Amino acid sequence: MDKGNRPIQIRAFNCICSLVLISALIYILAAGLEKVAATLIVVSIISAAAPVVYAGGSVLEIFVGFLEALLEGVMLIVEGVTNILSSIFG
Repeated sequence: MDKGNRPIQIRAFNCICSLVLISALIYILAAGLEKVAATLIVVSIISAAAPVVYAGGSVLEIFVGFLEALLEGVMLIVEGVTNILSSIFG
């Protein structure tokens, strides 16, 4: 799945999954591994991988697409934060 072919709903979904994954990892660093944090990590990884697996392809394409989806979500989070900060201070 190319970035141009992805609908905005899938991009927003990847962003939410990445946000949940990052917050669960931060929670694990602060409070230790618990069932809730582990469940959030598993759910966010499976949710981010679902559209990529549904698109099909070889195993390598699925793996690369999954990593691309997670990194795109992180990138959208960073972009949103920088836009908010630039609108406040700019």
